[in-house]
Amino acid sequence: APGNLADNEGGGEVIYFGVEAGGTTLTAGKMYYLDASGIWAETDASTTGSGGDQLLAISLGTEATASGMLMRGFFDAHSYLTGTFTPGKPVYVCPTAGYMDAAEPPGASGEFVRVVGYCTTLPNVIYFNPSSTYVEVK
Repeated sequence: APGNLADNEGGGEVIYFGVEAGGTTLTAGKMYYLDASGIWAETDASTTGSGGDQLLAISLGTEATASGMLMRGFFDAHSYLTGTFTPGKPVYVCPTAGYMDAAEPPGASGEFVRVVGYCTTLPNVIYFNPSSTYVEVK
């Protein structure tokens, strides 16, 4: 249940595939995209091709195949959520790598905007459900 989540913990639809970049470990709570090589890399709204149209997930631990990646569900975004948490409002891919943003991004030229979930009424708990639609700012 969403109310029983600890900081940087989530539950829902979890996948166990893909690898970490160059032998590095993932960070629980950060958001990643699956690149064309099957590597989980940190999302970054300021760089086109780093989460705009790729599969997104939140890491549930340090390894994708052991800890899992949350594709959809509830997550207590304690450490990697910026902006003001407001129940019912959208959460976006952030220009800071690996972070999510509860504030609408400014959308500077070359960036992309993509909704990845919504704030719930529980503090820091988001419903993570990445949209398949994104907008690239020209």
